[in-house]
Amino acid sequence: MIRVRPATDADDAFLRAVHAASRDEEVARFGWDPGRTAALLAMQFDAQRRHFRSAWPRAVDGVVEAAGEPVGRLYLDRGPAAFTVLDVALLAGARGTGIGTALLRGLQAEAAALGRAIELRVVSGNPARRLYERLGFRPDARDAGGGPRLALRWAA
Repeated sequence: MIRVRPATDADDAFLRAVHAASRDEEVARFGWDPGRTAALLAMQFDAQRRHFRSAWPRAVDGVVEAAGEPVGRLYLDRGPAAFTVLDVALLAGARGTGIGTALLRGLQAEAAALGRAIELRVVSGNPARRLYERLGFRPDARDAGGGPRLALRWAA
């Protein structure tokens, strides 16, 4: 069973580990020593958290659990017109197991029941993009483009 529970202060180390795991391939290309890499990832996590809390104050940072074990993160804003997925990431061992599909299908059912769309951004080369497209997410025509992230939108 997949569930998302609100993150607590006790989840901080886990959320940081998920953040780092979701960027390990990207950061490995830098060829940096582990200390420098850890400092960069900590700085990125802190900056992202500040930005999300400032720009989406009602968003919820959640821990994704499968069979009662934490396996990922879902930072979600359930806005009045659309749900905005700010961040979704799974630990490497949970990827490709159907957890992401179940998580997103659950969000789609919830959003559809409320008459809302779902919006997210993904780096064009991210393998998760195939999952989003398979589930009906399409490029958001309202996005002017530019930058490394592609805006995707799903509507019932």
